[in-house]
Amino acid sequence: MSFHLSYCSRCGSRLEEHHAFCWNCGAPRQLPARPPQQPERPPANPEVVKQRISLVAFTSAAGAVFWLIVVTQTAAVFLNPVGRGQMRQVIATSPGVTKGMIDPLLVTYAVLLTVVLLLAAALHALAFYGLRRRRRAGWAVAVILAGGWSLLVIGIPFLVLLLRRDTRQAFGFS
Repeated sequence: MSFHLSYCSRCGSRLEEHHAFCWNCGAPRQLPARPPQQPERPPANPEVVKQRISLVAFTSAAGAVFWLIVVTQTAAVFLNPVGRGQMRQVIATSPGVTKGMIDPLLVTYAVLLTVVLLLAAALHALAFYGLRRRRRAGWAVAVILAGGWSLLVIGIPFLVLLLRRDTRQAFGFS
């Protein structure tokens, strides 16, 4: 046991580290006061946590639907001859693009954009199903999505909600 006081509080005699009582007057050694304990947070109401999780889960589902709609619109632009022609024209007017590069660039752009949009939809769907089934992976994906959306400000409330202690504990994180 380590004591921090080196003098008796009654008579002022010097105390060695191992002294529990003053060698001169017999007074018990004064231990430093313990820091005040923070009160325990009352356990969260499981029903409230479930409602919060449902809110984030269904918002993730709405995000998945949103990204699927964007994929559909993007596909419509690329599959429509007029839309494809407009995209070719935009690419053709870009500096450093030759005529032989237009179609490969258009295909590359279409494939990359479709993959990114489908990935966004899949992540939102994974967050939805993971949160609904109380899976850790669902929580983790939802935190990543909320962090990404927080760059656009709208994800900040969800990020705060997901990182709350009671929400983390509902998913087995301490």
